Amino acid sequence: MVDLLGPADAGATATLTTTGDVSDPVAGDSWYGDCADGVDGSGTPIVSKYLNRMLQQQRAAIRFSGVPQANAYDYMLSWAMQSGFANWLQSGFGGAVNALTGAAPNAPQQVEGGTLVCGIVETATNTGAVTFNWSGVTSGAAVNRIDGSACTGGEVQYLSFLALRWDGGAWRIVSPLTPAQLATAVQDGSPFLITGPGAVIIADSNVTLDKPILALGVGATWTFESAGYSVLSAGGGIFSAADSRWPSSAPPGTWTVTQITLDSSADYGAGGNAAGTTAVLVRTE
Repeated sequence: MVDLLGPADAGATATLTTTGDVSDPVAGDSWYGDCADGVDGSGTPIVSKYLNRMLQQQRAAIRFSGVPQANAYDYMLSWAMQSGFANWLQSGFGGAVNALTGAAPNAPQQVEGGTLVCGIVETATNTGAVTFNWSGVTSGAAVNRIDGSACTGGEVQYLSFLALRWDGGAWRIVSPLTPAQLATAVQDGSPFLITGPGAVIIADSNVTLDKPILALGVGATWTFESAGYSVLSAGGGIFSAADSRWPSSAPPGTWTVTQITLDSSADYGAGGNAAGTTAVLVRTE
């Protein structure tokens, strides 16, 4: 057992092996003892090495945190504990595509489970499985999705905020999805499985628009045409989408068009494909 920050380890004499001054003393740590009358030599002398070690621990915690520093500030150590700045990668996630690197101001000796590292992705969006080397400690360690499955491409977005948590053997992505990732996740996750009021459908593939285009805020209902093919219509506007992941029946209720984004095509004739069109629909009733 290391005499952690102990006065005896710093060379002080007449120290104690335990004390009643703290609620949970650890065996092996040394402690200060009182002088019999406050002035004699029976107590523990305060040696400079001990005080200097304690100063260094506190100064490092403050300086690595990026908080304001001035001798007049009473709460620098508290601010340092709150900031989490030491695990923020100031230079972002660098390295190469699919092989991220990052430096910490206080390069760790090892990484414990639950450790969180955050930063901005300065490399390109990943194209496959990803690794992350944090200050040389986790070289070659996998970066996985939040469920522990391997990345396949698109999980680490260029210039996006990325938060990784160490699970003891690999890093897991715990940062929020970007809007593009969210749209894909909803689409790929069979959005029609949840169709109660407040449900959201994001349709962004194999869409067809027939004039006149549905207006924003218009309540509309789905009708079922054939397997994997449904039509949303209201006020003469039609939005249809075909996708093998969609259900074999039309979603119930009334849906409101909250967003529709068109591609650069100037003409959407009857039955004309509008590649790149995205529609966001919310069930209101």
